[in-house]
Amino acid sequence: MQQKGFGPAEQDLDPKLLSELTATLRDMARDTHIDPNGDPTKKNFWQLILKDQSLDTTNPFVRFVLQPDVLKMASGYFGEVPYIAYIHVALSHATNNESWKASQLWHEDYDDRKILKLFVYCTDVADEQDGPFTFIPKDLSKRVKNSFFPGRIDDATMSKYVQSTDYHSVKGPKNTAFYIDTRNCYHLGSRIAHGHTRLAFMASFVSFASLQTFHNGIAIKSPVNEIERLVLEK
Repeated sequence: MQQKGFGPAEQDLDPKLLSELTATLRDMARDTHIDPNGDPTKKNFWQLILKDQSLDTTNPFVRFVLQPDVLKMASGYFGEVPYIAYIHVALSHATNNESWKASQLWHEDYDDRKILKLFVYCTDVADEQDGPFTFIPKDLSKRVKNSFFPGRIDDATMSKYVQSTDYHSVKGPKNTAFYIDTRNCYHLGSRIAHGHTRLAFMASFVSFASLQTFHNGIAIKSPVNEIERLVLEK
């Protein structure tokens, strides 16, 4: 993780909880309306399934992220106990857009100096038509010159810095899970072909010194921070 900014996560997740998570989210997404047009000024290539939920410490999706081995991994990567910044579940789908846009283009996230995201595929991502999460390892991402904020980069420009053979597309069956540092690894996703969808669970960890303040009820009263309190009391 420290060198490449990426690593598998299945070994840190309880298999039963993982299967229950994907099954629950697939049920939730089944009735989601997909509009191939949508609002072209926004991310009209996905629907956020969990955006209207209250993600407090009793929420099952928060508890899923708080599995001990996940916390151990996140704390080790940051060198401290981190915050859960947010939890999203995105149903990505094809649109009638004329070109890729927003997070379908190469970019890094800017919430912190390190951002550890846990991804879980809730549907099979078998090939490029399913819109796999695609990234450039951390060591190679340092080659990219990008003076713009938030800095979206198209494929032609990125090819000047990193060869396409060094791009990594994460494919796999449902329940495939992985960690990625989205601050230090250029990445893109949701490039979905017509007739395909991708359902993905995403949880984002940031540090106490995060560059952005989150007001979603998780970062403020997260059991992760309760663990930090217990450590300090010992």
